[in-house]
Amino acid sequence: MTFSGNIVRNFKLEPNLGTQYAIRINGIRITAIGNQFENYYGRGVDMSRNAKECTIVGNLFVSNGQTVGSGIYNSSNGGRMRIANNEIQNSGGSGIERYASNDLVIEGNTIRNAAYYGISLTYCHRVVVNANVCVDNLREGILVSVGSDRVNVANNLICDTRAGAARTQQYGIRLVDSATNIELAHNQSYNNTTADIVYGTTPVTTIERGFKTWYSNSLPTTGAWKEGDKVVCILPGAAGHIGWICVSAGTFGATAPCFNPMAFCKLARAWEERFRRETREKG
Repeated sequence: MTFSGNIVRNFKLEPNLGTQYAIRINGIRITAIGNQFENYYGRGVDMSRNAKECTIVGNLFVSNGQTVGSGIYNSSNGGRMRIANNEIQNSGGSGIERYASNDLVIEGNTIRNAAYYGISLTYCHRVVVNANVCVDNLREGILVSVGSDRVNVANNLICDTRAGAARTQQYGIRLVDSATNIELAHNQSYNNTTADIVYGTTPVTTIERGFKTWYSNSLPTTGAWKEGDKVVCILPGAAGHIGWICVSAGTFGATAPCFNPMAFCKLARAWEERFRRETREKG
């Protein structure tokens, strides 16, 4: 089934109806494409427990911002969802809110002026969050929350476009402690009021310019590591040094990689100078 090319606008709050939706998806392989949802109360698109393998693409959401309701919301459904190229403005809740849903692709969306988060993931597994724009929201641009696992956050723009006291977006990307196996790569996060990227205490991997950085207070025991990859301590004071750097490539379970402590700024500067020199030579 496809819901396409419709304009849904100006429906009002009815207190006796509970949560309200511009559209509710309650089936398998349903597509909502090219619709406009304007001046609505509650949620724009609600994906119910029975939804599975659905696509929400190329829609415009303009909420009146007066009630708590996310632009696109789901809870505990069959997963395998694609949410792409939507524009979501003025949500009374989050722009895109996913709870207990797996195998998701969230890409190319623009979320502005949400009253909570731009994109929020809670208890979500195997998720790609790619090439989204989250600007001028009230709290986090992208939140990876409790129980989420195997989440790739890459190529996103997260910022507040305003200046000084006019800014409201508190964090660019925030990863809570119990989120695991999170990978960050090539995101632009800046001009947020509190912090651009906030890590919890569980290990997080970032990849920039082909080099991996793992944020953890202990050395890894799995995976492939190449020379120049780093492990950076989340609590360097307790560890007694800032982390480790891989000096000999390898894969755990075969030929294990070798790491040396990054105990002195001089060592860190030497590796940075080497990286810059190699980058210039390749360029």
